[in-house]
Amino acid sequence: RILEKHNSKKLSQCSCEAYGNASFLIFTLTMLSNNPEFRELLLLHGRDRRLGKLEEESNLLPEDIIRIEQKISIENESIELAVSEWKLLETNNTSLEKEIIEISEKIAKSKTRQLEVKKNEEYQALENEISSLTTIQSEKEDEQIEILVKIDDAQSTASIAQDKIAQKVK
Repeated sequence: RILEKHNSKKLSQCSCEAYGNASFLIFTLTMLSNNPEFRELLLLHGRDRRLGKLEEESNLLPEDIIRIEQKISIENESIELAVSEWKLLETNNTSLEKEIIEISEKIAKSKTRQLEVKKNEEYQALENEISSLTTIQSEKEDEQIEILVKIDDAQSTASIAQDKIAQKVK
């Protein structure tokens, strides 16, 4: 539009019919490209277009920021969930470990009492108690092994999630 206003006088002097459409266009561009004012207008037009694109991009930035902040929030929640699961498993492991130690101590006390007992019935009762405690201890140890495997998985999951964020930040 700016070009049309600026060069309307020169363009009106040339007849489109005399040169044909292609010839007229070539002639007009050649004539205009030699004109310093036209060059300045072309430069201004290019800058206006770039400014328009930059304004469009800057208008989209708040939406992009919100979307990225939502992704960060989701990633942080994922890390927090993995870490809290890990801590819970560690707590369960600690309590199981204490239970196993207590059972081992009970077994040791029962074996000591077994040596002191003189009646066969008391000896058999202690033997049953030791057997029962050994079974419970074995079950607790199996449970502890499962928890230890889950702890390894939780550590791995937390580490992977943290590494993902670290890589995205770079």
